[in-house]
Amino acid sequence: MATGCRWQRRARDPRRTVKSLCDTRGVNLNVSDRHLKLAVISDLHADLPALDDALVQVRRLECDALVCAGDLLDGGVFPDEVIARLVAERIPTIRGNHDRWALERSRGHQSPEMFGGGWDLAPASLDFLHSLPTKLMLDLEGALVAVHHARPDSDMDGIYADLISPGELDRLLGLAGADILVVGHTHIPFALRGPDGGLVVNPGTLWRGQEDAATFAMIDADGKAEERRWAGGGTFGVLHLPEREFRVHRASDGTKLEVPLTTAGVSRSLK
Repeated sequence: MATGCRWQRRARDPRRTVKSLCDTRGVNLNVSDRHLKLAVISDLHADLPALDDALVQVRRLECDALVCAGDLLDGGVFPDEVIARLVAERIPTIRGNHDRWALERSRGHQSPEMFGGGWDLAPASLDFLHSLPTKLMLDLEGALVAVHHARPDSDMDGIYADLISPGELDRLLGLAGADILVVGHTHIPFALRGPDGGLVVNPGTLWRGQEDAATFAMIDADGKAEERRWAGGGTFGVLHLPEREFRVHRASDGTKLEVPLTTAGVSRSLK
């Protein structure tokens, strides 16, 4: 087991300890701190410069821990380098669908859903992908936080804040066995709060090569939908505990961005 992350900040008070989250093979990891900031990156898609920028901002924001929700490959041109950086920084990482496809290709399997690269990865990179779990479960400030790539029962079926009902949100949290569910996959950042305080969050994609803007709907208390567009790309999230607040930042300079926050069918902006 790793003894600490290179990026991880020192506790500001020696009586306050932060246990490393750096065992990527682990299922249950525990952190103890009075106020904790968990940084989340996802959908890196081989964008090494974006990853390096995010690491600078994670340190600047004095985040206590960092996890990666998968999809390390395809899109950018630095898949081996991105994997090497995750290994060097000892960042807990789960496997996304693109990472799974790379492993399947390495075994000679191909299916219509598979696209992108992954066939020319270094052996060490394939070994790393093979070692990754499909989920992480974190016990943070009295909240159980589950990290899945798309949703607990699929790495392909993404969660969209404007399409999920409070009942489905509760079902997903129950399936994950968590109070807070962290996902990626859709490349659209959001924070979705349930009627009982459960939370589903997405940091968006760290990959800055996404050219097409994503579209989502903001639904007001009267049920009227307003279409919004998200330029997408180059973002990461920070989960604040025990407050259960989620903020999205731009990797290039750390700017806090406005993203959808949905609470039990009533939507507003998260600034």
